[in-house]
Amino acid sequence: GLFLFRSMRPRVAVLSRFHDGTMRDISVHHLPTSPKISVMRFDGSLYFANAGYFETRVLEVVAANPELRYIVIDGQGINQLDATGEAVIGSLYEHLETAGVSVLITRGKAQIMQIFERSGLKEEIGSENFFRTRTEAIEYARERLGDQAMADSPLNPAQSVRRTRTEITPEIS
Repeated sequence: GLFLFRSMRPRVAVLSRFHDGTMRDISVHHLPTSPKISVMRFDGSLYFANAGYFETRVLEVVAANPELRYIVIDGQGINQLDATGEAVIGSLYEHLETAGVSVLITRGKAQIMQIFERSGLKEEIGSENFFRTRTEAIEYARERLGDQAMADSPLNPAQSVRRTRTEITPEIS
């Protein structure tokens, strides 16, 4: 019972680019987010006891960002996936696609990717929506949105370099 209780609400982080170029939790580092692309990381097994929590958190992010067109699920923290977790991902994909939000999955561990392949979910979602790195997924979304849509985005690597140089370089009078 204690295990179930502790694993029912694992950490779910919305990520954005930190001034050094790394991806960090926006709530810890008070980072700005992109209005068009959201990156989320789920830290725990995705199974029957917390699949609803995962779904709720994803839908909260979508509801809070009316301009959102892509949601990137960083799967690095997902070690196990059961049928309920898999069904929730499939359901989210279908629901969000009809709402105009594409789901991209990145950094999935081998055992999770094998489950997606065996079940047919990878084919249903489309192999083009799976990426090895978050950067590849963000770049994919950026290409489809167009450079202008991402010009001032905090997910744009050029923005983090610009912020770093501005923060480090003192103004010359």
